[in-house]
Amino acid sequence: MKKLFNLLAVITLSLFTFSCSKDDDTLPPYFFLDRNLQGEIDGQNFTLGFGAARYYDINKSEFYIDLYDVDEEGTDPCNIYSKEVKATFTVPAKVGLYPLRFRLKPDDQTVILYNPEKSLNIIVALGAIDIISISETEVVGRLDARESGPSGINGNFRIPICQ
Repeated sequence: MKKLFNLLAVITLSLFTFSCSKDDDTLPPYFFLDRNLQGEIDGQNFTLGFGAARYYDINKSEFYIDLYDVDEEGTDPCNIYSKEVKATFTVPAKVGLYPLRFRLKPDDQTVILYNPEKSLNIIVALGAIDIISISETEVVGRLDARESGPSGINGNFRIPICQ
């Protein structure tokens, strides 16, 4: 009788454990929309106007990337700092898919979504950065960066590499 009780206890605990799995497991970790990068940052619409990639270190192993909401026609994206809504991140300077997470693995990334009106940085760790190609002059990629709240941007980008 004691063995039967222990067996039932183990089965009950097992069922309880498996029935309490996360519901978030049904959502894909990232999904890229085939469109120009756009979305919402802290309640403000975001549509990629321009951006720039700069080498983060002397070894040219990482890019520092800024993506801005405005299209300031006639401006050089390598010689401007805009006070507009933006997304910024660092990423290895090589083709690849980089999941957004809080640095659990060396290649994990975060994206900062910035609202200058409130001086608000939203650190995003859901989604991914996909660097599709790198030439001498530009970086082509796509980004799915979202948070559990209303902020998130998704789509493609093609930006110059600033020297």
